[in-house]
Amino acid sequence: MRNLKLILSQLVSVALISVVLSGSLTFITWLFWGRQAFIDTELMSTIYAPEPIGVAHGVAEINSDVKNIFLIGSSNVREGFRPTILNQRLSDFTTSNFAIGASNIAQLYETVGLVNHFLTPAGRQNAVYVVGIWYGQFVSNNKRWGPSGKTDLDNELQKFRLFTVNDFELYPRVFMSHEVEVGYIRLFLPLIAAKRFMVYARSLPIRMPYKGKIDDVFKAESKKFWHDYMGTVDDSVDVEQFEYLHKMASLIDKVGSKLILVDMPIPNWHKNASAHNTDYQNRVLWRIEKLAKERQIAYLDMRSLETDGDFYDSAHPTSQAAQYWSASLSHMITESMKATGYVRLRID
Repeated sequence: MRNLKLILSQLVSVALISVVLSGSLTFITWLFWGRQAFIDTELMSTIYAPEPIGVAHGVAEINSDVKNIFLIGSSNVREGFRPTILNQRLSDFTTSNFAIGASNIAQLYETVGLVNHFLTPAGRQNAVYVVGIWYGQFVSNNKRWGPSGKTDLDNELQKFRLFTVNDFELYPRVFMSHEVEVGYIRLFLPLIAAKRFMVYARSLPIRMPYKGKIDDVFKAESKKFWHDYMGTVDDSVDVEQFEYLHKMASLIDKVGSKLILVDMPIPNWHKNASAHNTDYQNRVLWRIEKLAKERQIAYLDMRSLETDGDFYDSAHPTSQAAQYWSASLSHMITESMKATGYVRLRID
């Protein structure tokens, strides 16, 4: 019995020390980095990087007391839409970028579900989701995530053990209050800080934009890359991904938030070389426009911004082009907000 009491006493002591140490590290982390005014998965200076970490941990920093715009998409949204510019131009909103590179539509749906979970009921009423879409997201779940079906976001969320995932929908394991959940996630900040410190200390770049020459060799390599990435012999996109877009629209409508769909541009040479893009235009775009009309969703067509010189590779805009994209998006969002239902806007 004496040994049992000693063991229990030691366990309690270890637990208390762990709580105090974790709390202290969390406090120090907050002092060092401060609270994020908004989340931007493109900013490598932030504590939250790379993107799945930024999304999984950044949801704890969402302020439901303000009107929020959440940018959702793949790396072209991550790089192309700058929250700093949108926050200046759309001063009534706080814009955060929750885009995750190499996402398919299923992971976008999961991202929206996670963000929605961490919003209060009032916050959901004032939330706007701007979702960037292009053919590269219509890749099958099996090709993109393998037999396990675990997305990049899933792998990060596993650290919390807060959710189970079924068909890219999140289900809480234990129901907690909003404040308790947020506080729990913030306890992991020291681990993120340590990871970021290691990156800084070792001078390891997380991501380096392509700075080579876009010549015929690069274009041929890019064509092969995207063909292999999509994983279909007949150059077809996975139309089944559209069902996750439909689910996303239903969820956003159900909770009282607003959805804006953005048809993302790619360079002209890529557009003309890609049979997958042709299939996307023939078999998916009409479904998206039909969904927008049925759900009274704003549909923003930015495909005219396809000048080759505005891209530094096969999909991502230069920093100068990103500024123009962001300014154009802010204008289109402003115009779409004036409409009470479906509206289709295009940059000519």
